[in-house]
Amino acid sequence: MSHFMKSRTASESGWEIAMLKLKENGFWYHGNETYDTAWESIMLSKFPLDTGEFRENRDVFFGYEIDSKSDDYSWIVEPWDFKIIPLFYLEDNGWGWKTNKPIFTVESWTEDDLVWNMIWDVWWISGKWGFDWITWANLKTLNEVWDNTWNWLSNKWFSLENIIVENFLNLWEKNYLTIYNVGSSNIDYRLITWDGENFTKPVTKVYSSAKIGDIKQNIELEIENSKYFDVLKYSIYDY
Repeated sequence: MSHFMKSRTASESGWEIAMLKLKENGFWYHGNETYDTAWESIMLSKFPLDTGEFRENRDVFFGYEIDSKSDDYSWIVEPWDFKIIPLFYLEDNGWGWKTNKPIFTVESWTEDDLVWNMIWDVWWISGKWGFDWITWANLKTLNEVWDNTWNWLSNKWFSLENIIVENFLNLWEKNYLTIYNVGSSNIDYRLITWDGENFTKPVTKVYSSAKIGDIKQNIELEIENSKYFDVLKYSIYDY
C-alpha cells in the first residue's frame, strides 16, 4: 500500500511538472524528463538526508513525456467547430522549428464547407478546402498609420494581394493554421509536411509515470490546444 500511494503521488507530480513546462514554454512544447536518482527523487524519499545511490525499493522513479509534435496528423473537425494548429514547435533543448511546406487534404463533398486561415500578427492568408505549399492564397495585411513622432494614429486599412503559401510561411517564425467547418457534417482532414519538419498537433498528449518496487502508476492526459488558442478563431475571415 505504501508503494502504491508513493507511485500514485509521484505520477501526479510528473503530470504537474509537465503542465508547468507547458505553461512556461507554450502549448507547442515537445519534451520529456525523468527523475531516477536519489538527488532528483529526494522530495519523495523516505530518507531525504540519505544522498546515496537510488534504491528501487525505497525511492521513486518518475517522469513525464509531452507528445505534441507530428509530421503526419489526421483527425476530424465537427460542424461549426474549429481547430488551431501551430505550424511550429519547441524542442526540449530550447530550439524552435517550423514547417514551410505543409500539405493539407480534406475529405468532403462540398468544397465550401471548410475554410482556413494562416495567421501571424497583422498578416494572414486565407482559402478554402485543401492546399499545399505552392497554393496561391489571399494575403491580407492590417496597415497602421503613424505620425512623424511615431505616435500611432487611429485610422487603419486593409491591403489585399496574392501570395504562395510557402512564401508566406518563410516570412515569420510562428504561424498558426486555423480550420473551420461551416457545414453540417464531420469533415476528415490530414496535415503532413513535405520538408520533414514538424508542427504542433491540435491535441497534445501528456504521459506521466512513476514506479517504486513492483508498483507502477501511469496517467494519460489529452489537452485540446484549440481551447487555449480560442481567441484566434475570431481571426477567421470570409474567403
